[in-house]
Amino acid sequence: MTVKMTISRALSVTVFMALFACGNEDNNATSPDMSGGEGKVDMAVVGGEDMSPAEDMKVEQDQGVADAGMEDMSEDMPVDMTSPDEDMAMSDTVTYHKDVKPILNDYCMRCHAPGGQGPIDFSSPNTVQTLGEVILSQVESGEMPPPVADPDCRDYLSSEQLSMDAASKETLKKWVELGKPLGEDDGVPAMAPDSATFDNPDLELRLTEPYVPTYEDEQNPNNEYRCFALEHGQAEKFYITGMHPIIDQSAIVHHVVLAKMSRSNAPADTLTTSGQNCINDMGVLAGDGGSGGMVGAWAPGMDPIEFDGAGIEVKPDEVLILQMHYYADRAENMNLPDQSGYALKIADSVRNPIMLYPLGTHDFTIPAGDDNYTSSDNISIPLGITLWGVFPHMHVLGRSYDMKVEVSGNDQCLLEGPVYDFNNQLTYIYKDPLYIPPGSPISYSCSWDNSPNNPDQINSPPKDVGYGERTDEEMCYMFSYVSIGQRRQ
Repeated sequence: MTVKMTISRALSVTVFMALFACGNEDNNATSPDMSGGEGKVDMAVVGGEDMSPAEDMKVEQDQGVADAGMEDMSEDMPVDMTSPDEDMAMSDTVTYHKDVKPILNDYCMRCHAPGGQGPIDFSSPNTVQTLGEVILSQVESGEMPPPVADPDCRDYLSSEQLSMDAASKETLKKWVELGKPLGEDDGVPAMAPDSATFDNPDLELRLTEPYVPTYEDEQNPNNEYRCFALEHGQAEKFYITGMHPIIDQSAIVHHVVLAKMSRSNAPADTLTTSGQNCINDMGVLAGDGGSGGMVGAWAPGMDPIEFDGAGIEVKPDEVLILQMHYYADRAENMNLPDQSGYALKIADSVRNPIMLYPLGTHDFTIPAGDDNYTSSDNISIPLGITLWGVFPHMHVLGRSYDMKVEVSGNDQCLLEGPVYDFNNQLTYIYKDPLYIPPGSPISYSCSWDNSPNNPDQINSPPKDVGYGERTDEEMCYMFSYVSIGQRRQ
């Protein structure tokens, strides 16, 4: 993710007003000219980068597991030797097949399935039983499933698959404490949930030719970030009202980011069939001071995004930039040709035009060695807005984030991430968009771990880190999907 922004907090309000100054209500607004003079704004919004996978569990798998079940006491006269109390105790026992497997299906199998991103296949009961303590440790530490925003703050699409609830964590703990019994086998293996379908898209944009990642960056082994410009072929302005990636090679596609920018500003290499390496030069996704910028980000487990009566504007002279994050941790996956893309639902007009507004701060320096440094800022927008969702972004030192709004003297939680994971950056689209009255203070904060104990620490020894576009610098942004006024039904 690169955000290129030379803008003061006071000026950001002016920019926000200007962005919406041209009559959204008729859906025929044009972007204002943001250039010229001392008030020049150089603002570019792009999607997540360097989302290299977190360190995976490497554990040897043991052989053998005890069979569950009971032998008949007599072939001629079966006898029930259990009391009613014992029957109740057996039914309450936590077992793999009855209790643990459904949890794996919901939260783990999207990556730990045959051919998935996870290095260990959880479809085998033997494997899960052997790794029970390790799995529990990863869950209790918050490392797995990969950390996401807390849906108890404000619920968002796909939270049921992305955020493990407390009851499921307690079930795993009890299962391990009971010795990891398998229980009665129902004959159905653990499996990833059916991918949510994105029915009847209006546009399907794919790479024009299959691309084989080269994984040449020595500092980021097995990772490649490639950016491709996709022509949408529309002669008139349109609005994206729904989106979902088309994943060709799920074994190597770790993340996908979709952005937009003027065709004339798109780097020449992005327009070729081989695309452009953008692992460090994320400016390829930069907007151009107008309507360009990030559109959305996806990771395995996310359902399609669909806006109800709303959409993101795309102009005829803009291209869509597809950023593919490829990751291959197995030799057999190194030469896979990929031809992924994005499926879109579009409309000529919408009741609620949405823009991605970059709320953030760059006035910070994270001291070397500090394991929990926090920077906060706030803004009051003089217009009433509807907030549809948020994409939080920091770099590898990111530890946690928080966003809230004060309405009538009461704080309302907008987004909260107790644990930030650079490797699992997501777009959080609210199940219920929130109206924020004019002048309501919106505050946001980011915390970083710049200590030598941070496993993602780049500098050895640590050094002071400030705002910047490179991965060894830091950011604090809450990219917010907003529309003007109350939601038009």
